Amino acid sequence: MKKFLVCLLAVCMLAFGAVAFTACDEKTAEEGVTLVNISDPANEITPSADFDYMVAAEPAVSAKVKATANNADGMRLEVVGDLQALYGEDGYPQAVLVAKKSLIEAEPAFIASFTAAVQASCEWVNNDSVDIAAVVDAVSSHLPSGTTPTFSEKNLTASVIENCAISYVSAQDSKADVTAFLAELSGVGDQTFSASDAFYYSGTAEAGSVTDAALDVDVYMPDGAPALSMAQLLNDENEFGCDLSYNVVPATTIQTYVTGEDPQAEICVLPVNAAAKLLGSGENYQMLATLTHGNIYILSAKHTDTQITADNLATLLEGKRVGCIQLSNVVGLTLQSVLKANGIEYTVGE
Repeated sequence: MKKFLVCLLAVCMLAFGAVAFTACDEKTAEEGVTLVNISDPANEITPSADFDYMVAAEPAVSAKVKATANNADGMRLEVVGDLQALYGEDGYPQAVLVAKKSLIEAEPAFIASFTAAVQASCEWVNNDSVDIAAVVDAVSSHLPSGTTPTFSEKNLTASVIENCAISYVSAQDSKADVTAFLAELSGVGDQTFSASDAFYYSGTAEAGSVTDAALDVDVYMPDGAPALSMAQLLNDENEFGCDLSYNVVPATTIQTYVTGEDPQAEICVLPVNAAAKLLGSGENYQMLATLTHGNIYILSAKHTDTQITADNLATLLEGKRVGCIQLSNVVGLTLQSVLKANGIEYTVGE
């Protein structure tokens, strides 16, 4: 039996929600890692003896680190690891942009124009001199009334945006990475994720305006890093000659906009595993690009200078109890794939 002091919490959004953290007392555990699902990060992650490390998504990570920096009780969060670095040098394809196949076939020039604008937006938001206030205002103005955004001018910085790993990679250029990642996720959970060749958009149309000026295009994206990737479009309200509507919604609801008999979203940003599971046949939607490539970081309140790496991962997590939000979704599955790749045994507990 070994003593341990560890808290690990993984957040998606997909990504993409707020988290809170607290201290842990010493506990005793069997060797190996015990993974436990955390269903309500806003309310359940409070001072307790359940966990010691946590994993959270940017931009919430930096917000929580900053919020706890001056806690009177000395309990503060520090970043001690990078899940995408543990996965691999280039991270993993986390959020993807999809569009209805009917829209792609009817308006190929618009699709070319829109994807070019999304690529430009990804480059714009990654600029060190980006106007943070404009980014926050753009995203906040497209949230449902009464919704609190995951970031504000107080906690969003150029370094936080950099940590969100935003970059546009076309469907054809990211196909191999997505296929490999889906295979890894399928290898650790009880679900199988795959996508047919038809799912990956391969069009090469010249950019242009829509042919149907009366066209209504509803675009949906989760709050958090995916919304940041589209911030310039939200800010400019470029309508491409049609009635274009942008909607930033909670990550927990995003898949509802691409399902049902008449899905609301003509264009949508989804976690890659959800996109593959729901739309992977390519019959109704096609993937246009990947937009984010991992924005999950490991935090601790142990005040240690030891950073978690592939070399010490097994040693630091051995015998530990790990709390993980959305254990059966992309973040939890990615965590499990990292453990498996490093030969670390784990069990799913309560």
